[in-house]
Amino acid sequence: MTHPSMHRPLWLILASLSSIATAFVLPSPPLATTTSSTSSSSSCLWSTPPGPSSGGSLGGGSSSSSDELSDDDISRLIGKRSQIKRKKKETMEEQEQSILEDLDLDDIDMDNLPEFKTSRPVRKSKQQLEEEAAAADAAKRREEGEEPILSFDFAADYADENDFHVPNRLGFSTAGWGDVSKGYVVEGKLSKRMVKAGRYDKTTCTNVYTQLLAGGLVVVETSSTYGKKSGVLAQDILASAMKAYKVDGAQPSIVESLPGGLLPPRPSAMASTAEASCERLKIDAVDIVQATKRIPLLSPILVKGLQQVVDAGSCNYVGVVGILQRSSLRRFADAMEAQGSSLTSNAFEFSLTNLKNEAMIDHCKEIGVIPFILNPLDGGLASGVYTATNPSGGEVGNARFKFERLEKLSALHSMQETVAERARTRVAREQRDTKDRYRSRYGNPPKVNTDITTTQVAINYVVAKGGVPLPEINTSKQAEELLGCLGWSLTEEEVDMLDSAAALCNL
Repeated sequence: MTHPSMHRPLWLILASLSSIATAFVLPSPPLATTTSSTSSSSSCLWSTPPGPSSGGSLGGGSSSSSDELSDDDISRLIGKRSQIKRKKKETMEEQEQSILEDLDLDDIDMDNLPEFKTSRPVRKSKQQLEEEAAAADAAKRREEGEEPILSFDFAADYADENDFHVPNRLGFSTAGWGDVSKGYVVEGKLSKRMVKAGRYDKTTCTNVYTQLLAGGLVVVETSSTYGKKSGVLAQDILASAMKAYKVDGAQPSIVESLPGGLLPPRPSAMASTAEASCERLKIDAVDIVQATKRIPLLSPILVKGLQQVVDAGSCNYVGVVGILQRSSLRRFADAMEAQGSSLTSNAFEFSLTNLKNEAMIDHCKEIGVIPFILNPLDGGLASGVYTATNPSGGEVGNARFKFERLEKLSALHSMQETVAERARTRVAREQRDTKDRYRSRYGNPPKVNTDITTTQVAINYVVAKGGVPLPEINTSKQAEELLGCLGWSLTEEEVDMLDSAAALCNL
C-alpha cells in the first residue's frame, strides 16, 4: 500500500522542509553586536554569542547573583587551604622523624663532624688573578735560586757615611713629646675634635714610634730636657714605646742630646746625665751622645766630658750640637781624635726657608761627620702648608705666621707646589714602568708614595742637599707624611728650581 506523501508534489515537500528548518534557526544578534563584530579584530569574530543572562550584551554586563561567591564561601575556601598546608607540613615532619629513627648513629663521631663552608667565594678580576700567578711564579723562582729578589734597598749604605749608619737617610725627634705648649695632653681622653686639631697624648706617641720603626725609620733623637716643664719626660714615653714594640731587626738607634746652659758643664755632670738617660730608657747605652755648644771656647770641656761618657760605657759614638764654622768643627774633631774617639755627628738647623747653614753640610762631609738637621721644616714655614693665600694652613684659630712674612715667600711656596706636581707625575710614571717591567719576573715592586706633598718636597730637599733631617713627629698623620718621603728623591733640576725660587725670595 502506497504512503499518501508519495503522491504530493515536489514543491510542497521542499516548502515543508523549509518551514521546519526556520523553526530551529537561532535568533539574530542585536544591532550593536553586529556593528561591533564587523569592526573588531578577527578574534572577536569567534566569540561565543551571549546567553540570556547577559542581556544580549558582549561588553561585560554584570553577572547574575548566582555566579558570585559570598563572604562565607571565601572564608571556607581559605580555611580549607590552611588545613591542606598544615596537613602537608605535619606529614613532612613525620617522614623526617621516621628517617631519623631509622638512622644508625652509633658509628658516627659527633665531635669530629666535617665543617661545611657556606660563604660565597670571592670573585677576582682577571688582572688580580694574573698578578697572583706572577707573584707565585716569582716566589718559586726565588726559592729555587734562579733569580735575585728585586726590591728598593731603603737601607743602603752611603758613600759619605761614617761608622754610624742612618737607614733611609731620615730620622725623627721626640722634642714635642710631653710638651704641653706643643699640643701634648697629659690627662684625659682625646676627642675627635682634639685629634683633628693636632693634639696628642702618650698613646699617640707610642703609635708614632711603632709606625715609624715599622716603616724603616730607626734613628730617634731625644733629650732629658724634653717635656721637663710639663712634668712628663719624653724619655719616659719613649721607654714605654720601646718596651711595647719589640721586633727583631727593628731596634732603634738613640741619639741623646745633652742639655746646654749658660754656664760651662762639668764633665762628670755630662757623664751622670747620659747614665741617667740610659737608666730611664732601660738600655745599657745609647748610640750617640751629643754635647751642645752654645758658648765659645767650650770645646776642651765638652771634649773631656764626652770622653768620660764613652769611658763610662753610656754611648757608642759622640757628637756635637751647634758648631756652625768649618774651623771650629775641624778643631773639635781633632780634639776628640786626641782623646781616642772620633766625632760622629754635628746637629744644626737648616731648611728650605733657612739656607744660611748650607755650607756646613759640605764641611761635615769633608771630615766624615754626619750632618743631622734639626728643625728641617723651619717650624712649618718651609712646609708649604702656610702660605699668603692660606695663612692658617686650614687650621682653626689664628694664623701661625704674619702675612707679610708669608707674602715674601710666595714665589717659593708656589714653586713647591709646582715641584710637588712634577714629582707626583714622575714617580707615578716610574712606578708603572717598574711594575710592568719586573712584575712578571720578580713580583710586584715595593709600593712608593705617589701622592707627594709640599711638606715631603721640603724634607727631601734637605736630603738632596746631603743632610739627615730629624723633624719633630708627634701625631700619626705626621708620621705617615714622613714615611711618604721614602722611595723617591728630587732630581737635580727640581732642586735647582727650588734654589732659584729661594733666591727670588732673598733667602
